[in-house]
Amino acid sequence: MRVLFFALLFLSLFACSNATQETADTGEYELFAQRMDKALREGDTLFWLQNLDLEGIWKKARENSDLEFSREQDELKGLQDGLQPVSQYIAFLSKKGDYTLLRVELRSGEAHVLFRLYHEGLINYHEYRLAKKNGGIFLQDLYLFSSGELMSESLPYYVKGLQYAGATQAQDKISLQQLNAQLRLGQYADAAKNYETFPEHLKKKKQALLLFIQASAHIGPNELAQAIAKYRQLYPGDRALPLVSFEPYFTQKNYAAAGSSINALDSIVHDPGLDYFRANLFFAQDSLRQSFALFRKTADNTSGTLAIDARRSALSVLIHENLFAEALAYCKELVAAKVYTKAQLEEELLADQFLFLSLPEVQAWLKDPAQ
Repeated sequence: MRVLFFALLFLSLFACSNATQETADTGEYELFAQRMDKALREGDTLFWLQNLDLEGIWKKARENSDLEFSREQDELKGLQDGLQPVSQYIAFLSKKGDYTLLRVELRSGEAHVLFRLYHEGLINYHEYRLAKKNGGIFLQDLYLFSSGELMSESLPYYVKGLQYAGATQAQDKISLQQLNAQLRLGQYADAAKNYETFPEHLKKKKQALLLFIQASAHIGPNELAQAIAKYRQLYPGDRALPLVSFEPYFTQKNYAAAGSSINALDSIVHDPGLDYFRANLFFAQDSLRQSFALFRKTADNTSGTLAIDARRSALSVLIHENLFAEALAYCKELVAAKVYTKAQLEEELLADQFLFLSLPEVQAWLKDPAQ
């Protein structure tokens, strides 16, 4: 299987590298996006890698990188080693319904395909740039909203065995790793101070700035405002900022700013899944009716784990307010619509709702086969 995989990878690279770009209509791009969505949902871990224009992406990565490169065969092996887990992860999420095709659109003559990634309460967006070569559609590049970078800009970080061209680049990587470690340990003040010691060129890198924003969120509103202002000044109009600023604002309980971030993000991605985060904002402000309505709306308009989390949260809101009759009515509605069986509902949505499950009327309904 290992030999077969490398053979397939080589064929994909060869096809891309010896092709000239052609024009395609929107229908061709939409058909490719649907085929990609279907393959990923079926758990195909090879589709993503096989349809990446790896040669073109790697060429751009080399041109924009501070790294030294070895023989091409070693580079491609490092590329495959680094990206194979990414391909498997995307297929895993898609099979669960958590890597969702949102739309295909043409902007300035370039085709873009947008996917939503949802995992453990966190959301991200992958926007692919498509191109037609040798009669087929390929993934030309990928913009990640969580990092504000194209894949071709961040790709060297995935590749094993590359050497930095000089001591400065090597030290930059160490500095970023240390900053990341401080955040994981909750050493936010130390992380912010560490960032201030960075050389100016490193302070301006998106990776460093995004980590600095995370640290600032746990220090104070002025510090966060200054960090975000710095990002906005260096990268005006950057499409990643609404996404990366939401959680810091939410952490500081600046719900108005967090809501503005969600609205700004929604104006870019037009995603019904963002109602889940609006619902959380309302819940944090004790606007429980609005929260329940938006959790329910999210569940109706999404799929996968996001829909499950939205239903669970909708029930939690009602139970939290002791609105047990309404919570039971919602449970009955979900079972009647065949979204769940009673056993599935009890296991998936109500596993930690011991008080609600102990109510006589709830027990009677769960045990009654006629209802």
